Amino acid sequence: TKLKEKLAVRPTSETIMYASYSKWIQSHRDLPLKLNQWCNVVRWETNQTKLFLRSREFLWQEGHCVYETKEECDADTKEIIDLYAKLCKDVLALPVLVGKKSDKEKFAGADYTLTIEAFMPDGKALQAGTSHQLGQGFGKAFGINFMGRDEKIQIPWQNSWGVSTRLIGGLVMTHSDDKGLVLPPMAAKNKIVIVPILFEDTKEAVLSKSNEILESLKEFKPILDDRDGHSPGWKFSDWEMKGIPIRIEIGPRDLENNQVVIARRDNGEKETIAIDELSKKIPTIIENMQKEMYDKALETLNNNIVEVDNWDKFVKTIEDKKIVKTAWCSDTECEELIKDKTGGASTRCVTFEQDPVDGKKCPHCGKDAKVIMYFSKSY
Repeated sequence: TKLKEKLAVRPTSETIMYASYSKWIQSHRDLPLKLNQWCNVVRWETNQTKLFLRSREFLWQEGHCVYETKEECDADTKEIIDLYAKLCKDVLALPVLVGKKSDKEKFAGADYTLTIEAFMPDGKALQAGTSHQLGQGFGKAFGINFMGRDEKIQIPWQNSWGVSTRLIGGLVMTHSDDKGLVLPPMAAKNKIVIVPILFEDTKEAVLSKSNEILESLKEFKPILDDRDGHSPGWKFSDWEMKGIPIRIEIGPRDLENNQVVIARRDNGEKETIAIDELSKKIPTIIENMQKEMYDKALETLNNNIVEVDNWDKFVKTIEDKKIVKTAWCSDTECEELIKDKTGGASTRCVTFEQDPVDGKKCPHCGKDAKVIMYFSKSY
């Protein structure tokens, strides 16, 4: 059905924002201009959707900044991708490769694109966040200019950057299990659930002590599950499905011994801790859990990276749903042929720390290598 009024699909917000930038920016004193917004956008070309990982409409944050000099723009473009990588490591316990996209894979209109690449258990890469150095092209296209310090009209430098709800998908696929969601402690709003084991004759005393524990651990935003009508086992399964990092169990016998049982969601380990020691020990448990979840995911990532120096091994690595690390010629035509011949393996990034490529050849075309590139299939 044709619409009476034509609507524009917004995949990202350059067109909307930069028309206003051309009015707001008049002088070098107006720079740098740094704006971030949270909004929903649409990718109409998406046909095969997958919850959180690939959808037609999704929520994200996008930043759009304008600078007086290229040096400022370059520095902030790099700083943003480093912040995204820090978010993934410190909060989501999600290891990523950080680097630069190929010319073919960079954002259209950008001078270059920096990326964080996560790798899922099914062998596919997930572009988890990007930071684009846009150069001066958008400034020219949208009439953004300013009076410089030399009293001459100049075109500014711009970047844009964003992460989306795709990060949630990456977190779920990396850490979760058949019982349900597994949240790293730093990503969980409620880090603890207290499940009292209640019997009629000791219910009041156990609930009273449970509330004391709730209050003493309030910095971790604990939940007290005192719901009637459900057994402790049912509650355990319910909170495991929801991914709460730490469960505290307390029953009449625990009360007598002034202790509780602590269960970790990530590995199921249990330990008995004196109630008086909880405030001291919980921070250590959380710190260890966060680190161990990241280390486990990092080990999985490293075990799935295969260094390749010939075409047969390249193809087999992709067929085995692993990540190829190889010397590469940086030729766009070669890149397209690799994707066709492997059924979809694409370049992921050139990491900032590069191994030497002197004397190495591209495993596909045989030309002299220019960079070390990672290849895999992706979402």
